[in-house]
Amino acid sequence: DYENNRYFFVYYTNTAGDLAIARFQTQIANPNAADESTGVLLMTVPHPTFSNHTGGKLIFGPDGNLYLGIGDGGSGGDPANNSQNGNSLLGKMIRLHVDNFTTAPYYSIPPDNPYVSDPLVRVEIFALGLRNPWRWSFDRVNGDLWAADVGQNAWEEVDLIQVGKNYGWNCYEGSHLYANCTASPNPVMPITEYDHSIGTSITGGYVYRGTAVPALAGSYIFADFISGSVFGLSDPKGAATRSEVSSPMSGIASFAQDNDGEIYAVNLYTGKISKMIAGTGTSTASFPAKLSDTGCAAETDPKQSSSGMIPYDVNAAFWSDGATKQRWLAVPDGQSISINNDGDFQLPAGSVLRKDFYLDNKIIETRLLAYHTDGDWAGYSYEWNDAQNDATLVANGKTKTIGTQTWIYPSGSDCMRCHTLAAGRSLGLEVLQLNRNYYYASTGKTDNQLVTFSSIGLLSTALPASSELAALPNPKNTGATLEARARAYLHANCSQCHQPGGPGGGPANFLYKVAFAQMGVCNTDATAGDLGVSGAKLLVPGNPNLSLMSLRMRDTGTYRMPPLASGVVDAEGASLIDAWITSLTSCS
Repeated sequence: DYENNRYFFVYYTNTAGDLAIARFQTQIANPNAADESTGVLLMTVPHPTFSNHTGGKLIFGPDGNLYLGIGDGGSGGDPANNSQNGNSLLGKMIRLHVDNFTTAPYYSIPPDNPYVSDPLVRVEIFALGLRNPWRWSFDRVNGDLWAADVGQNAWEEVDLIQVGKNYGWNCYEGSHLYANCTASPNPVMPITEYDHSIGTSITGGYVYRGTAVPALAGSYIFADFISGSVFGLSDPKGAATRSEVSSPMSGIASFAQDNDGEIYAVNLYTGKISKMIAGTGTSTASFPAKLSDTGCAAETDPKQSSSGMIPYDVNAAFWSDGATKQRWLAVPDGQSISINNDGDFQLPAGSVLRKDFYLDNKIIETRLLAYHTDGDWAGYSYEWNDAQNDATLVANGKTKTIGTQTWIYPSGSDCMRCHTLAAGRSLGLEVLQLNRNYYYASTGKTDNQLVTFSSIGLLSTALPASSELAALPNPKNTGATLEARARAYLHANCSQCHQPGGPGGGPANFLYKVAFAQMGVCNTDATAGDLGVSGAKLLVPGNPNLSLMSLRMRDTGTYRMPPLASGVVDAEGASLIDAWITSLTSCS
């Protein structure tokens, strides 16, 4: 009844780190401004000291009650089993009646809440067994409550939330057994789920009831924050068929719906709000199916780049399951590259990067990263044929046995999970990586790459002499210090996700320029599980066996780092990180 009483409700994290619900009223004279003096606290939910699962959402349901979705309290695996604990509000959907305006606690319990007669369960609970319900909504047509529940290590899920039901966490992750629970929760299985080869952090949306995109009428729209995949779940209460309905858009943290039922996406990375409109349905199909047709390959030999592409190399290479790589870049004629304050190259729209992968001197894959004129990058993977005369686009990713190993061809959304916006998308194109000499076969000359790029007019930003600029050491160069080599490895392999604004989650910052004490890893608790190792931290000085940084590099299962497109442990790189950790004696 906001039009008459002007009350509104806020869900927030207070300065103690606990979750709180408060009520305020707008000013009588100015309904566009809040009256802070009217604030009253309805509820505080104690939250553990972990840094994750502190967000949430609250909505008035079609029944007029206030619904609140609360995460399990954070830390990998919900070790306290909050989600199944009836005495805790963590890991729950709760429902309150808020027409009590005068007496604390300013709410009452709806008489049809499922546990009003159960002395062992909190009466506020509407449903339980949730891990982190990250965005949920009511279908404006029939009142169904749809929630996206973020997974732990392997599965993301969409649930139809119903009164008194248990959704399984932490006994189940999705429909898969996660922990041995002492009592079976008899969980409701997800309407749909996907594993972490597709995405790793689901963002819930709305059942589409607009008119701008008729093909999606009645579909539940949601996305994956990391991979950028945007999904439509058609016939969600029936056959429930999931498909990608848009080009990838990483960073979607929330959705919104307007009065006409049209849907909007809120992007954390770009700071923009995008409206969903009808598309042509041809974006994927329009990209060339053969590498030879892309314009990025020489006409006589696609293993060579076209003449308009410029070769380059990096100081510290990303681990790619033992493959050797060749790299090229191209920008549109008349365009140039600027360099931001962090040393990242800012390429103009229309630019393309090419990277070739070789195993045993045989080319197996070419990846293109294209900066489209719609304002973002997209990745494309090409699989080379046995004749080595052309490569075919792998639209949805695949795996293939090559020699004694399994090679992973990433999908387009997989590419953007590593080529993050926080890292500037192009990753290796930065001063730290490119400040090195390169032999240019076309001229027979060797020179510093930054000097070369500047001299041919490729850079719009003037740079100091290369000797005055920082450069990453090669992690294999034993002439550099152990710390510098290890930090260079982490910068090249981890910082694209683990840096401020990156999608890695948790406190870790692996940028090379950051001082060790500011990396946020030393004796820091895990936020994504401890691999069952008692006493494990992100980094324990002097002890790689208790350092999750090391353990996850050596893991080949769900805890693996890097988390995708890799199945082979970098033994040399892991040994380097172990040696560095062993050399540390404190966190200072």
